[in-house]
Amino acid sequence: MGLDTTHNCWHGSYGNFKHWRMRICSALGLPPLNFMSGFYHADAPRLSKLFDIEKDSLPIKWECLKYNHLFILLSHSDCDGFILHKDCENIANELDKLDLKDDSLNCKTKQFADGLRDAADKKEDVEFR
Repeated sequence: MGLDTTHNCWHGSYGNFKHWRMRICSALGLPPLNFMSGFYHADAPRLSKLFDIEKDSLPIKWECLKYNHLFILLSHSDCDGFILHKDCENIANELDKLDLKDDSLNCKTKQFADGLRDAADKKEDVEFR
């Protein structure tokens, strides 16, 4: 069992999807995903010392950060829902700018961006299943 999306954006484990998104956060200079609203994890207060983040400021709200179209992808549920076709091209353009310093992750990034563009061209939302 794992995550499948339409438009061939992603087919793989939930764990790999989370790891990929964590690497995107790192590449963007964002706080770790486990510190963010919607992903806050019990280990975050302990880990916050490593990142010089006050534990009473956790979880960090996405709207407190300088906006990037990738926030739509990063904050999205990993098991259901949609990325709207009107957002797909902007997310794909931001994914194109990334270098995750790992060939397999860069390949997944390109695949996701290509799928988003396919959805945008067809005016179809990307569905998470």
